[in-house]
Amino acid sequence: MASIKKSLCSATARRGIISIIVFTVVWEICTRLHVPIIGNVPAPSSVIGSMGKQLTDAFYWISWRDSMMRIVGGFVLAQAIGIPLGLLLGASKAAHNLIYPVFEIMRPVPPLAWVPVAVIFWPTPEMSMVFVTFLGAFFIVVINIVDGVRSIDARYLRAARSLGSSRSDMFWHILLPGSLPSIVVGMTVGMGVTWAVVVAAEMIASRTGLGYLTWSAYVAGEFPVIIIGMMSIGIAGYVCSAIIRFAGTRMGYGEMQVANLCKGYGIGPLHKEVIKDCSFTLEKSKLTVLIGPSGCGKSALINMLAGYETPDAGSILIDGEKVSGPGPDRLVVFQETALFPWMTVFENVSYGPRVRGELSGKDLENTTMKLLEMVGLEDFRSKYPSQLSGGMQRRAELVRAMINQPKVMMMDEPFRGLDAMTRALMQEYYVRLFEEHRGTNLFVTSELEEGIFLADRLVVLTNQPCQVKKVMDVNLPRPRTFDMMAMPEYVDIKREVLELLHDEAMKSFATGAVNAADFLEAYSQLGQDQAQPRMEGHK
Repeated sequence: MASIKKSLCSATARRGIISIIVFTVVWEICTRLHVPIIGNVPAPSSVIGSMGKQLTDAFYWISWRDSMMRIVGGFVLAQAIGIPLGLLLGASKAAHNLIYPVFEIMRPVPPLAWVPVAVIFWPTPEMSMVFVTFLGAFFIVVINIVDGVRSIDARYLRAARSLGSSRSDMFWHILLPGSLPSIVVGMTVGMGVTWAVVVAAEMIASRTGLGYLTWSAYVAGEFPVIIIGMMSIGIAGYVCSAIIRFAGTRMGYGEMQVANLCKGYGIGPLHKEVIKDCSFTLEKSKLTVLIGPSGCGKSALINMLAGYETPDAGSILIDGEKVSGPGPDRLVVFQETALFPWMTVFENVSYGPRVRGELSGKDLENTTMKLLEMVGLEDFRSKYPSQLSGGMQRRAELVRAMINQPKVMMMDEPFRGLDAMTRALMQEYYVRLFEEHRGTNLFVTSELEEGIFLADRLVVLTNQPCQVKKVMDVNLPRPRTFDMMAMPEYVDIKREVLELLHDEAMKSFATGAVNAADFLEAYSQLGQDQAQPRMEGHK
């Protein structure tokens, strides 16, 4: 219920309602003024008058029932057959080579072209319409799943096999969750096509349904009823798609895919390419760290992931949905403190759920206080940001983001400018929060040791134009503690990253980036540490 209330009270919903009202008013004015482009379209007032009659007519509700039953029957059947088939065709090369050619021959045939065949060969009109509805979603679902399975990183498949996974285990634990975003996208698109198909089929081969209601109103010249039928179809299609998207959101884990991202600034000879063909994946429930020389384009990259800037080329997807602007599924903690100075710590942290109406009263207080206790701020709930130290402000910002439960939480060098002790404490707080909640996290830093300490995966970036130089797994055990920095595995990772970044840091340092000096100093020190044992060995 909270999610439904959130959706209805969201800014997007309010804008949608306003746009509908404005459209209706303009429509009414145009019909009264007899604007030529409107033609004989009935005015909204006439449609509303006819709506009352339709709502009391049993046939109207029978039409709703029959259309929904056909949609559910055909759509569910398409998923029951299409999902396993798509997984099979995506995972098995032999099955793909055997079945897919036939599939590709049948796929271009429009579902409506099957209506005469279905009417002839199926024993009842009802079965024929369910069959045509099934075709509307089937091909779309299969194609999306095949592409989704083939996009699963081969490392996961090899790792699952080496760990002794059976075919059943591979299906339930690797293929199905890995292709889940593609399944949701296929279902959403398939639902839209399904409604188009069932309405057309009802016009041709049925005596009930919303399609037949609309067609019979046209034949009878009842123009307001035509509009009512079209509106009913639109509402029904929207509700069905919304249910799928809602379920997909619940099933989604916050995986973000960045593909061939490009971004430049300036015009003409002053144009500078900052990001070029940048591709990586933020794996669900993992902490991914972007690391690179200062000034390489990390902040520009995170601004695009957050939706604050639009890329010049490439795509950003979260659980298969395109990122087209800022949203509550992605929250960013920036370098600069953004706590509201006129609000207390408690008011700052609870702000998001409070204004969206997701939590109230005791639930809001309990949730907020639990998070404040986790970061040691429970005794500062009534303090204002100006009364807190820099580290305390950072902790408050962390839990302010976390209370919103975003799919992806992004941190843009949030601990920059803090003293060494405070920075270390903030790293401990942050990694503890991540390990408890296990959301998808992106952390941007120029500090090598910080990145390795926090990360499940390191994405090493080049100097401008920013590209991915290498993606590295950090196989250090969790929970993380600072004594792990002495482990051979940590030292090996540090050595490899320093070697990768040495040339990039040189380029960055040449442009005046201060933080690049830290990389060069660390690299030089690493060389000394490695040389010492060798010198001792010659004595």
